[in-house]
Parts: sequence; structure tokens; C-alpha cells
Amino acid sequence: MALENNAVVLLDKEPGVTSFSALSSFRTAAGRRCGHAGTLDKFASGLLIAFSGRYTRLNDVFMGLDKRYEATVEFGKETDSLDPEGLIVREAEVPSFDAIKNALHSFNGGYLQAPPAYSAVHIDGKRAYQRARNGEEVEIPKRQVIIHSLDIISWEPPFLKIDMKVSKGFYVRSFARDLANECSSAAYLCALRRTSIGPYCVSEAVSSGDLAGIVRKIAEFEPVPFISRLDGVTRIDVDIQQAERLANGVIPDGLLGEAGENCSIVLFCNDGRLCSVTDRNGRFICQAGTR
Repeated sequence: MALENNAVVLLDKEPGVTSFSALSSFRTAAGRRCGHAGTLDKFASGLLIAFSGRYTRLNDVFMGLDKRYEATVEFGKETDSLDPEGLIVREAEVPSFDAIKNALHSFNGGYLQAPPAYSAVHIDGKRAYQRARNGEEVEIPKRQVIIHSLDIISWEPPFLKIDMKVSKGFYVRSFARDLANECSSAAYLCALRRTSIGPYCVSEAVSSGDLAGIVRKIAEFEPVPFISRLDGVTRIDVDIQQAERLANGVIPDGLLGEAGENCSIVLFCNDGRLCSVTDRNGRFICQAGTR
């Protein structure tokens, strides 16, 4: 295999492994310079977007996308980590279905959410989970998050299964806690599956442990149609001389004027192949070359 491949691949992470470990087969296939957008907790499964080579620079573009989940909340008990790997710290009566439905209305749109104590949020230069494991009292400032949609899939007491589309920075574990508090109960997130990130769906993904499938996906990867699925993308075709200037970090005069008003990302292409990715203001995000 090549020492480094430049690609973006959709992976379906299995539960029980960390997001870092889930990249093992991808790293074997693509080379050592790899990354991913949107960490999933160890107990969770579903979509990870993995980058290699030059395309690791696209990470920030994909990190801000909305995400969709299927989540199962168990009412009646709360764990310190708000997930199935934690210790039970509180118990309460299981609420009625009507109480849960009424509580859900209070989360319509957005709300101020406190991330879990066991999370990767930095507090004075140290991860929150590191402080929590050391027995420190962890207080993380609340942040505004948005619920774009929320549908109940099933209610089999004490388990509530929901489908939700949410904004960047949303913690489903925190939502389980907050929903339970709203209906005077306790809860934790016992199962989670991420089904989409932006326009990319887990149904398109290859298993994170399927090395042969990952090798195939890398070989098939076409950056222009893949990135063009994002909102606010403009494609600008350039000639060979312009492509050479772009490769040297210079945007030829007038090219950005072709980008539309609602454009946030510009793809510069030569002969159908991606040369460079910039933002609307001409800041280079990724120098793709010709793969």
C-alpha cells in the first residue's frame, strides 16, 4: 500500500471501541496522517468521517455540521458519566409517558446545556473527565445548543428511544439528564447511534474494521462531488497556469468574484480535479493537488 493516501471515508464505528481505535484499519490503509470529525463515546456506534493526508485539513469544515442520532434513554437512574459505563449516583421514580412528552416541549428549538463532567471539554487547560476522575468538582459553563428535530421512536418503560437532529456541541448524554430533571426523575443514556453528519449518512459508510472495504473506499474517493454535497459550496474551474499559482498559495485576481453571495467554501478545479479549497475570503483550507 502507498505510504499515504489522500481521502475522506465514511466509517461506521462499532460500540465498545474508542473513536481513536476505530481508525486503526483506516490508518493501516491510508497512512499515518489521519484524523476524524466528531468523536463518539466508546459505548456509542455510528458515523465517523475519517480524513487522511492532505484532506485532514478539512476537519474544521466538517466539525461544525449538524448531527443526527438514535438514542435510548433509561429512566429511573442516573450514572456519574451519564452513560452505561458509569456508576449509579441517583435513583428516582420512572415518569409517565405523558410527563415525558410534556417535558420534551420545553426543549423545542434551543436551550442552554451543561456538558457532562465526564467529557473532553477543557477546564483551565485540563480535560473535564480527567478532573472528574481525580475526584474534583467539575463545573462547566452552559452553552447554547439547538434541537432541529426530535421524534419519539418507542416507549417501553423505562426505555425511551428517540430520533434527534442537533447542532454542533450538543451532548446527548446531557440531554438525557436534563430531560429527566424536567420531569422530576433521573436518567442516563444507555445506547446511542449516530446516523448522519450534515448530508452524509451511516448507510453510506463502511465498517470501521473492514480493511478491504476501506481500501476500496479510498480508491473510489472523488473529492469534488463529495465536498460539493455541503451547503454553501461554489466550484470554480481554473486553467493550468491558474492552478500553478493556487499551488503556490496565490489566488489569481478576480477568481473569488465568481463565488456566490451565499458561498462559504470554494473548490478550485482543473480538468475536473480538485486543486485547492478556500473559504469565501480566500483563506486556504486545503491544498489538494491532483491526488
